Amino acid sequence: MQFLIDNAEPVKLAVYVLPLVAFLMFVNNLRLEAIRERDALFAENLGSSAQLLREAVPNRLELSNLLSIQALRSRVSVGTDRALRSGAILQRKILFERTLTAPVYEVALSPDGRFVAAKPTYGEPTGVWDIATGAQLAKCCVS
Repeated sequence: MQFLIDNAEPVKLAVYVLPLVAFLMFVNNLRLEAIRERDALFAENLGSSAQLLREAVPNRLELSNLLSIQALRSRVSVGTDRALRSGAILQRKILFERTLTAPVYEVALSPDGRFVAAKPTYGEPTGVWDIATGAQLAKCCVS
């Protein structure tokens, strides 16, 4: 008789506990899907708000672009990407203007954004300029 009672425990486990675990996993999947949908709607709303702000108040382009960036961070989609790209195109501004005598093949900005280096054709010296003042800081040959 003891043998039958000991063998009944795995059956109880299979009958009572496993369906409960499967149900909890199903509910968790539903919860995760709801969170993904909420995040997608939030991102789309941010992208739409950025677009509306851009159209209604053109001088607040930076704020509109920040909304677009947050939308893209929340959820990558065609709409959020489009909102950011359209704002970035409108926000272009000249940081530095310099007339060079030779075609430029490489340009690099310093990590802090204060300096720019331009490499003309092979053999020509590379120039380094301060963006704020426009002054040339250095000229060096780099091969």
